[in-house]
Amino acid sequence: MNEKLIEDFYAGRRSKDLPFVLNDTAKILRGVYASRSGDVVCIDISETTPKFLIEFGDGTDELVPLDNLEKVDEAVA
Repeated sequence: MNEKLIEDFYAGRRSKDLPFVLNDTAKILRGVYASRSGDVVCIDISETTPKFLIEFGDGTDELVPLDNLEKVDEAVA
């Protein structure tokens, strides 16, 4: 299952378990980076809940758990 999530992430195949794929835009909901948006550039499945590496426009990044992210409609972003 984990290898399939990684494959689906890079292939752009979203699912119930994988709502974000490479280059989606996501907004962080809580914490130090709350309300910041960035591009999803990597997935980390080393824990039970996937985490996504979010890269901000200034070149910095943050690893964020799935339940702390919201998809940004790219037509609005």
